[in-house]
Amino acid sequence: PNYGTPVGLPYGVPETVAPVDEAAFLHPFNQNEARAWVGLQPVGWRVFGVEWQLLPARDVGTYGFVGGNSLCDVPEGYRRVPHFDSTHHQRRYYAMARKLEDEAREWFTEAKLDEIAAKFEAAEKIGRESRPVKFPPAREMARLKPKKPGRNDLCVCGSMRKWKQCCGAQVEV
Repeated sequence: PNYGTPVGLPYGVPETVAPVDEAAFLHPFNQNEARAWVGLQPVGWRVFGVEWQLLPARDVGTYGFVGGNSLCDVPEGYRRVPHFDSTHHQRRYYAMARKLEDEAREWFTEAKLDEIAAKFEAAEKIGRESRPVKFPPAREMARLKPKKPGRNDLCVCGSMRKWKQCCGAQVEV
């Protein structure tokens, strides 16, 4: 499972990582980034029947390939890693990115897509079964009168002010 990218990656590593291990430490991040971008289109089509035309990650510039001279700020506890970026090292960056994305494309076999689709379907089933209130049909929902907010409720417009001091002031005049 992916629980998100640790803060500071891919342009920095924890201070405990030895300088010789920086590339090995960041490579799995780059692989996962490539799979996320390359895989979105086939997974979107297989699971949802939606065709997404996306820029590859290399055009967005999210990979951190160790070895260049670009540096970015990183949070406390991380060490900056010189990396190749898509602006100053275009040929090198794009060559490395294409290779990484080709590897990622090979990962998305029909069997892997079926496995991902099955996980989506299982999660959807769990969600439907555990939903506390079933939504009424659209026609019935359209007939329901909207509930008027109380005077001290937060305003429905999202302003975080009380209803009576925001949109309710216009209604209660």
